[in-house]
Amino acid sequence: MSEKGNITRCYQFLTPVEEAMMLGYLRIKTSRQILILLHSKRRASFSEIALHINKAPFTTSWNLKRLLESGIVLRKKRDESFEFSLKNPKLVEKLLNRATDTLLDLGVDNYISLIDNL
Repeated sequence: MSEKGNITRCYQFLTPVEEAMMLGYLRIKTSRQILILLHSKRRASFSEIALHINKAPFTTSWNLKRLLESGIVLRKKRDESFEFSLKNPKLVEKLLNRATDTLLDLGVDNYISLIDNL
């Protein structure tokens, strides 16, 4: 892991940067749950996302912040709250089929889940 908590992953040589970044987030259980929800619903509020992933508000916020900073998720003000959506839903759909877990990835996901629950 780097100083920012990023995980180094290896992809095929010609994998575009946006795809590689998205694949990385799809391999993290909580991020994947958020991306799948936003792909299926198109838009969701913070409370809908927190309920769907069954995580505390802080954990939900932390994961959404990472997805927003990476440019994968967009945030739009609606009335008194924010709605979240995918920047590129077609890419998410394409990559959902490619994001398969290896034993190492499952171990990393379990470790990240443990940290999320602290």
